[in-house]
Amino acid sequence: MEDNLKISQSALQRHIAQYKDSFAERRASEIFKWKAVKCFQDNWDIDAPDLRRMIVNSLAQTRNLLSSNHNFPGGMLREFASLAPEELRVMFRELFDESESVVSRAQMFADKSGSLKSRNAKWGHDFQSPTAISTYLWLRYPDKYYIYKYSAMKDNAWKLCGATPPSDKYERMVFGFKLYDAICSELSKDSELVSMSSRSLGADCYPDRKLKTLTIDLAYFISTSASDSESLAEGASGRNLILYGTFGTGKTYSAVAHAVSTVQEQPLSEIMAMPYSEVHKLYLEYMEQGLIAFVTFHQSFGYEEFIEGIRPVAASDGCQQVQYEVRDGVFKAFCDRAGIPEDSELGIGKAPAVWKVAIDSETRMEQLDNGFLRLGEKTDQDSQNADLRVFQRDMQVGDLVLSCRSSSLIDAIGVVSGKFEWRQGQRNVSWLSKGVLDISALCKPMSLSPICRLSVSASDMLLLLQKENPALFTTRARNRAFVIDEINRGNISKIFGELITLIEPNKRIGAPEELRARLPCSGQNFGVPSNVYIIGTMNTSDRSIAMIDQALRHRFSFLEMKPDSSLLKNVIVEGIDIAEALDTINRRITVLLDREHTIGHACLLPLRGNASFEMLADIFKSQILPLLQEYFFDDYEKIQLVLGDNQKRDDSDRFVVKRTDAFSLFGDPGLDLPDFYEVNETAFMRIEAYAFLS
Repeated sequence: MEDNLKISQSALQRHIAQYKDSFAERRASEIFKWKAVKCFQDNWDIDAPDLRRMIVNSLAQTRNLLSSNHNFPGGMLREFASLAPEELRVMFRELFDESESVVSRAQMFADKSGSLKSRNAKWGHDFQSPTAISTYLWLRYPDKYYIYKYSAMKDNAWKLCGATPPSDKYERMVFGFKLYDAICSELSKDSELVSMSSRSLGADCYPDRKLKTLTIDLAYFISTSASDSESLAEGASGRNLILYGTFGTGKTYSAVAHAVSTVQEQPLSEIMAMPYSEVHKLYLEYMEQGLIAFVTFHQSFGYEEFIEGIRPVAASDGCQQVQYEVRDGVFKAFCDRAGIPEDSELGIGKAPAVWKVAIDSETRMEQLDNGFLRLGEKTDQDSQNADLRVFQRDMQVGDLVLSCRSSSLIDAIGVVSGKFEWRQGQRNVSWLSKGVLDISALCKPMSLSPICRLSVSASDMLLLLQKENPALFTTRARNRAFVIDEINRGNISKIFGELITLIEPNKRIGAPEELRARLPCSGQNFGVPSNVYIIGTMNTSDRSIAMIDQALRHRFSFLEMKPDSSLLKNVIVEGIDIAEALDTINRRITVLLDREHTIGHACLLPLRGNASFEMLADIFKSQILPLLQEYFFDDYEKIQLVLGDNQKRDDSDRFVVKRTDAFSLFGDPGLDLPDFYEVNETAFMRIEAYAFLS
């Protein structure tokens, strides 16, 4: 783990400027954090006779820091103080003992909490997470510690450092403390911000002279702030970009950088300044995490592969008959996951299914209060067995479950938190919300069967939860990039269908003119999330930009990728200036054909690492000449002009030579036979052949 994290000064200063712009409004809603520390400092007494009353008084101002609809560490402490006060005293004494490492103390506190929790069946989940433990440390030592929340810390690490936190949850907490120390060190230099914060704190607030609580608040602001990568492309679209250009101009290279810039919410200029090997490594990591997806369009690619379709599958019972199911396409599946916060402490999986369940009415309140799920009894034994198989086998930890009240109403939303328990016939569930909600706008009417999978996305359910209870989510879902290579080779009308309108920024989910479309197979009311960025590439050698689908043109910004000879500056091979040679060839192609068929710099880049004549000859023979043959449809007179063959003294130096020996081939056939051309293989290894390229 790095002791000194390198903070991007430009990125941090942008966020600080935005934070100061909204300071008054934000401080009014977040001042409770400073009040919470003051309240704790005034009331904390580990030797108090009534431990429970002391804890209640100490945590009186913490609000949602230790209590929310899905997380109850404060309530659990109060329960522990009633059941085992002396054990809890020991736990806090050890946690606040600064002579031991913070990791060992946090692990100890969590382990002993788990032991106490196991004595009371009321608690289905142990809420003493690193977030809660760090909050206790911050309240006790506000000049040293911070509130650690993994999702917020990870956002800051990506946006400010491009760093990846460790895998161990307690080591991540220490990493977060060091990251916040680095942020605190920088913000302390902003005298205006320090003064603004100090003036806002009254007598009922902790003075925060070390600025730790200010750092916590700034970090949360950075985590939830809008993307820095809105300027991916100039133009009206912003979220839809096509990189276009001829062969070898770096379209794929740039698409990788744009995708990483989008996910990290870091300016493209900073990404482009990094070594490409590091950028590509991040790109692959984000693909593995589901934050970036890649697909190549082709003539056979269609709506079924992109959005959804009905696919044949083998019967699960081993019979030869074929069954059919609705299968999500790559873009729909990507969009359905886009609203899920990364590493959510709610326990939601990366690609969760959404299940409707009918809870046994006699035990409904018991299940909702104690965090479990048990299916109701059915008189039909075969149906009951089938439902039980789905409940055991198909439902997974991290899936969302909805308690069904009617065909359109639900009265609870939860996350599956445990495997099927055979003895009790149930699963542990963390119930996130309790209350009647109408979901008819999101999917077709629900059946009244005990359990079934719904055609509604997890993102939509989380959006509904967020509207009902904003305190559930302290960070937003990360930006995601969907990369479409060769976008102009696909039939856009066939692939996007009626959804082409939904990708417009002002039609996205949450936008002022939000639009959705009811999908024909699943019945899902589908929309495109605002955090999904579409990045396409197109080769203008295949098709002119003027000829692409008009629906695509109107919904994307276009960024031209041109041949860049400056990348070949000072590359000299046997006296041949490679940058000048590329410019000369491209000027000739532009005059004889057009600018959309120039040759990109990528094919000549290997010469930067190996400026040998053999490498140059191989590039001209295997790449440049075949491209010219394709561009000019074997019009060798023009190919000769591009390569300067017309200016050379004899055929030995020409790449393409003209043959007029028809008589020696056919004798005198009595016909006016045309001349023909052939490639001179030996010229590629003659330095004189390259004389008129610069």
